[in-house]
Amino acid sequence: MMKYSNVFEIDGSAGDKYDVLVKSNGKHVCIMCSCPASDYNALCHHIIDVINDNPEVRDLLVESGQWQVYEAYLAKLDEAKKIKREAAALKKQFTRELVIPPKSWSVEEESE
Repeated sequence: MMKYSNVFEIDGSAGDKYDVLVKSNGKHVCIMCSCPASDYNALCHHIIDVINDNPEVRDLLVESGQWQVYEAYLAKLDEAKKIKREAAALKKQFTRELVIPPKSWSVEEESE
């Protein structure tokens, strides 16, 4: 793998501009962003955008072996989104059953 260094300017969601630095020492790829999330070592969407939109960055990650971890992360993220949707649907169903009584049920029956 070759040594590499490049800075990508990315538009933030509020109109701010952030720099995403991609560096490779020939063995390992490091990606950093200037957005506030990076202060917490978070994987921000600016970094994800750079990875997804730039074939040379993807190639570096593949060559370093880091791409496999990224793909596994994306797969688990998709799985988590699906589970979240399923849980929301079950919560909605349970809420309807719990809060809205069946037409055959009446409050008078309970007070007897």
